Amino acid sequence: MKNILIFGDSHVAQLKMAYEKNKNNYPFQLHFVSGPGPVSKKLSFKGTYLYMLENDQNWPSLNHFANMSSELLNEWYNNTFNRFMNVTGQNPIDLNDFDAVVVYGGHMNSRAWWEDSDCDEIYSSSLMKEVLKLKKANSNHYSWIVGLKAYISSGGNVYSVLSPILSELGLYQEVDSSQNTSILKNMPVNANYRNSEKHYKALINELGSKYLELPDEIFSPGFKGTDKKFKSLNSKDYGHVNIEGGTIILESILNNINVSTPSKTK
Repeated sequence: MKNILIFGDSHVAQLKMAYEKNKNNYPFQLHFVSGPGPVSKKLSFKGTYLYMLENDQNWPSLNHFANMSSELLNEWYNNTFNRFMNVTGQNPIDLNDFDAVVVYGGHMNSRAWWEDSDCDEIYSSSLMKEVLKLKKANSNHYSWIVGLKAYISSGGNVYSVLSPILSELGLYQEVDSSQNTSILKNMPVNANYRNSEKHYKALINELGSKYLELPDEIFSPGFKGTDKKFKSLNSKDYGHVNIEGGTIILESILNNINVSTPSKTK
């Protein structure tokens, strides 16, 4: 059975729940590492190893996590570290033990994602890629793919999947929620996520990762948001999907990765 590592930010949790519910239906052995919010900044690389950095309690301020207490962040770190150690029993994780690595989430597609395609008619595709690189180089997803360079160069299979965009229900919010949905009120009427996604795909593929699109079923009509039936059960959370949405995304990932090559075990 092929071993697949899926790692990223808090969005990974929905894939893990979907896998645990239906694990006997999948022809892969899946392992998950997820660092919510600022904890995801503690995931790092050296060569073909994935590290969980020590908790120095130096937490970056990241938008809606800015006012979160150190106590809660430390608790998140400890939970993440325990899950990290459950993968292979050691820190660091040797990526050569896996047939493929899937990077999921990481905020490369910003909440105002339509702004990433609004210069299509002005810039050439090559210039658009450079403009987007400047905007996205600090995102977790981009940084993680850069960190995987040694693994990719050694023949490792790496796949990129960006997190779902905000729920379509966020389009109708009149006040700011914990997920900053009020920004959606500025969305142009002709906005279509697929128009921005083509630029993400070009940028990621250039780094050697294989970009996988989110499945059409996840989106609302016109690709303006995530379909409301997949909204998180948390009333104030418009950014994460529920387990049904996680199942659709996970199955799409597994149906589109190719791990027919031999495992790169040592």
